[in-house]
Amino acid sequence: MPVYKVEQYIAQSLKSVLEQTFSDFELILVDDCSPDNSIKIAQEFAKEDSRIKIITQPKNMGCGRARNTGVQHATGKYLLVWDPDDWVENNYLELVYNIFENYDVDSVWVKLWKYFESIDTAVLLDVYPCLTHHLGGLIDITPENINDFPVFAWNKAYKLDDIKENDFGWAENSFYEEVYFYYDFFMNFHKVYIIDEMLYYYRQRENSIMTTKKFEITRCEDFFKIMTATYNLVDIRGADPAFKDALVRCARRYKSSFSENPELKNISAKFFQEFLNNVNINQIIS
Repeated sequence: MPVYKVEQYIAQSLKSVLEQTFSDFELILVDDCSPDNSIKIAQEFAKEDSRIKIITQPKNMGCGRARNTGVQHATGKYLLVWDPDDWVENNYLELVYNIFENYDVDSVWVKLWKYFESIDTAVLLDVYPCLTHHLGGLIDITPENINDFPVFAWNKAYKLDDIKENDFGWAENSFYEEVYFYYDFFMNFHKVYIIDEMLYYYRQRENSIMTTKKFEITRCEDFFKIMTATYNLVDIRGADPAFKDALVRCARRYKSSFSENPELKNISAKFFQEFLNNVNINQIIS
């Protein structure tokens, strides 16, 4: 769990983890040099519960590095990555553990609530109907369906050895660290079990993301840089070449999403064309 500027929320998040019906776990908190009282609050919890381990970064290095640091210090059999302003149902770990122990799968996913802080209401996160309306059970991730599911890190569990032995990690210094990890992992490990229960509460915080034009341009450029790096992973890992087409489809979809902002329409087209050029795809896009 990376920790940065969450003093209002971290107590609720920690309680939801520490009160799990499954108790044999370690909770690694990575302090990304948070300037508020987040870690002081966490330290009070740690005094009362030896399962909490706090790792402090030498400087603020971002979410991707914090997650990678946590993986380096993890010693368990399975890994979950959660955000410190969210919370979970108290049977989350038990259900995930039982699936791993009883099925031959690479990852276990759960369904999500989206909690709107401003109106104190949780609603079904229905942006990805292939996840939301799945009846639960086994699926295979393929080039045809990999774009149909959310890239979120925090509704998924993994075998720690798979991550460490293959050097999977979240992109660092990027807005899209989850995009990089999701495609890198699931282009190579395909067996997934979806638990048909709403177990994770994703907090939509007010004013948590900047919306200036300069910020949006930077974010747009960063996405296509990440897509170039992710595309190159197909050859590096020896994954199915058909995933390259899936990544191009993903990049095209994001281009369309960015283009919904009139100020980004031409810019996103430019960055998308640069992405195509960088991966040696000879297309001219409008």
